[in-house]
Amino acid sequence: MKRDKTSNAPIIIMEEYWRNSHLSIVKYYGQIKAFGTHYEILNKEGISVLELSNPHSKHFVSGGMAIPEGEPCDLVRKDWIPVYRKLGRERTLDAVRMGLSSQGAIEYYGKWNQRLEENMALLNTVIGQFSMKIDDAVKAIDKLSKAYNRLKIPNSKKR
Repeated sequence: MKRDKTSNAPIIIMEEYWRNSHLSIVKYYGQIKAFGTHYEILNKEGISVLELSNPHSKHFVSGGMAIPEGEPCDLVRKDWIPVYRKLGRERTLDAVRMGLSSQGAIEYYGKWNQRLEENMALLNTVIGQFSMKIDDAVKAIDKLSKAYNRLKIPNSKKR
């Protein structure tokens, strides 16, 4: 459980904690009001159990468990659900550990993604230039090989 500065209520209650506590009743309802705050069970993609169990939802899971055994499912405070959906489980947990606000987490990872995209574009440019140099080298070797083959004197047969 991790709390933020604006509320004393935990932001995320990981399954390992709530599954073996008084909060375990949430598995029957998909949501709970605890610590004066509304929480929902979300899978690692940020989809709530309520959506996964609703036949009218595009996320409906038919013929099985909404969240398979072994897949993480956390209780997420209502104001952090959009962040969890946007960033995913791991990045949201990292943001909470860093002490970022919900808006700060989105901004931080937005800048992070932008830097990643810029670095990937730079890397692609370098790879492209390197590939062109390799292509030029291969063409030069091919030309040299053809020129060498034209200069070769045929072997005379030994008698």
